[in-house]
Amino acid sequence: MSFAVERGSKHAGDVNLDCDDVIVGSGAGGAVVAALLAESGRRVLVLEEGPHVPIETIRELRPSQHLARVWRDGGMTVAVGVGDSPTINVTMGRAVGGSSIVTGAVCFRTPEHVLADWSGRLGLRELTESSLRPHFEEVERAISVEEVPEQMRSLGTQRFAEGAQKLGYVMEPLRRNTKGCNGCGRCNFGCPHGAKMSVDMTYLPRAVAAGATIWSDCLVDTIAMKGGRATGVQGRIIGRNPGFLHRAGRIRVRAQRVVVAAGAYHTPLLLDRCGAGKRSGQVGRNMTLHPSFRMFARFEERIEGWRGALQSAYSRSLQHEGLTMVGLFVPPGVLAATMPGFGTEHVRRAADIPHLAVFGGLLHDEAGGTVRRGPGREPFVTYR
Repeated sequence: MSFAVERGSKHAGDVNLDCDDVIVGSGAGGAVVAALLAESGRRVLVLEEGPHVPIETIRELRPSQHLARVWRDGGMTVAVGVGDSPTINVTMGRAVGGSSIVTGAVCFRTPEHVLADWSGRLGLRELTESSLRPHFEEVERAISVEEVPEQMRSLGTQRFAEGAQKLGYVMEPLRRNTKGCNGCGRCNFGCPHGAKMSVDMTYLPRAVAAGATIWSDCLVDTIAMKGGRATGVQGRIIGRNPGFLHRAGRIRVRAQRVVVAAGAYHTPLLLDRCGAGKRSGQVGRNMTLHPSFRMFARFEERIEGWRGALQSAYSRSLQHEGLTMVGLFVPPGVLAATMPGFGTEHVRRAADIPHLAVFGGLLHDEAGGTVRRGPGREPFVTYR
């Protein structure tokens, strides 16, 4: 769905703007807030660091091009392990729509046992399963969350389900934010059919229709404060010439309200720079990542695991051990790039891809991550 975006890279010199509410970040958090505030009659401005890549362009991108255009660091962002912890790859988007445009479209509600911990041990009484249910339902309607039918399970996921059921594990259909999905297995890398209902297809068009303005190519680095209250933001416009980025002018926004929705990596840095870190002592601490892993099985028969929904079924039978198992696949070109070996050995392994079935596991994570400023202005994340 097309909508208008003001491209900051097209502006020469400094830019000064006024609004009621400025929102830093256009992903799942910022987009929802933008739509609701704009629909209530507020003058809303959304600032996004990344470029605007419209759905018409995304549909035409190869997976490698999608990685280069809309993933942060080309998909190579990591959290650095401390002690025995491994380095963990972290998927994040860097474009209008944020990380919602690089997900597999899987939509889990916050588990009941997590909400029970929040409302009980942490004292957040309003965050119970019953109180949040109508809000979950509203969002699910807005982004078209639906169950993946069994006929869209790839042969690889069918083999995974057969093995799991023989071990006594219950398989359930995943729920995803899709409309008109035909199971082409490209969810993370740009749906060529526009069937993934990410926020650039749902909440952002709503926000713009209600009068909100979205600026791309604007990196916010400071929250303006006066008397202990946020009064706006400042940052720089990212100029984009073919082949390289360069610093353009500054952008300054005055606002009655500032909403920081820049993700778990960048939000802590902004809050720390304006002094919030000193007051709470918690900014940038207690980050969770929910690391995951993949397992491969080679069959004599051709599996062609890319034929079907990228993720369609899961099992929570081992959830008591902190493990959720999920059937999945990724486009063959991306999968080949992650395989070991080089030269003829790598070619031999890649030739096996039509015979591979894949499943993954999502590990429950304790709050062991820390976000702090790195050598430059980028976040440096450590994980224990």
